[in-house]
Amino acid sequence: MFDTVRAFLDEHPTLLAWLVTGSAAMLVVSLLTLPVVAVLLPADFLGRLHRHPNEPLPPDAWRRRHPVLRWSLRVLKNLAGAALLIAGIAMLVLPGQGLITIALALLLLDIPGKRKLEHRLLHHPKLLGPINRVRRRFGRAELRPATREDPVSPKDKTAE
Repeated sequence: MFDTVRAFLDEHPTLLAWLVTGSAAMLVVSLLTLPVVAVLLPADFLGRLHRHPNEPLPPDAWRRRHPVLRWSLRVLKNLAGAALLIAGIAMLVLPGQGLITIALALLLLDIPGKRKLEHRLLHHPKLLGPINRVRRRFGRAELRPATREDPVSPKDKTAE
């Protein structure tokens, strides 16, 4: 199999150059953007897996924006997330921060089961440790993993 791949790349040196350049560019981009995202996440991000269906959405500026602008930005955000997901998967075998790039892509994508998958990835010690080191370096509180004692939402807590 490797001989076939090598023969293909020998026949297409331009493709090989683009792959190497793209991999190096994604490495630089991920090294510059991932610390910013890690610092901007709220410390209780991992404890907020679910939102009660009757709990109102938090107020934010997005709902006050024009619908065309809001949907355009949402499409761009999902396209960026898809590109990062593809790059992250490629970085699992190419040079780069594969798992961290995949985690960043999941933060951007709007897909079913996104929150559960984010939490599974971000609870992994190989991801949570480096993220918390970056957060400490910038004076931010560490991300706290969710525990069974954490309330799902304020309404669920009062219902018990």
